[in-house]
Amino acid sequence: MILPPRPEGETREGLLGLHERVEGFWRRTREALWEAVRCRPGCDGCCRQVLRLRPVEAGHLVEGLSSLGPQEVALLRRALDAPLTRCPLLHSGICLLYEYRPLLCRTHGLLLLRREGGTAVLHHCPENFGNLTGRSVPGALVLDEGRLAAVADALDARYRREVGWTGGRVGIDELLRGALGA
Repeated sequence: MILPPRPEGETREGLLGLHERVEGFWRRTREALWEAVRCRPGCDGCCRQVLRLRPVEAGHLVEGLSSLGPQEVALLRRALDAPLTRCPLLHSGICLLYEYRPLLCRTHGLLLLRREGGTAVLHHCPENFGNLTGRSVPGALVLDEGRLAAVADALDARYRREVGWTGGRVGIDELLRGALGA
């Protein structure tokens, strides 16, 4: 497998800036609705899937592999050798590459506005916001998933042009296997 290269220059800055904005959104949500947020280390229900990543995020994730020690690499190799029912980066309820995780992981758990069949629908992790029934939530604490995706897709398109990437999204398992030579 040909690995997506590390994002560079303005594309890298754009991706890291987008990550920072999402993290800021999380901070504001936790401050305002702290009693309704259950996300914490060990809460890993959102990691029980195998993702397909935008190439720009795949390149960023591969960059993070160099931060892993030999024991973590061994854990990752074992996870990749087993049948995948969860993200291979999940170990003891924590992501091995938490600082490099993609946007889907960063936004899971937030209040997300999605458009389904022309209707705006509010989605969130079932562990979060359960005690908000009947309570209005300020619009500033709802993330418009479509707008976020449009920004991320534009960033990914720029990355694809810069590096000449012609493929589609990359499965996290195949990406990690390719990067580790597994």
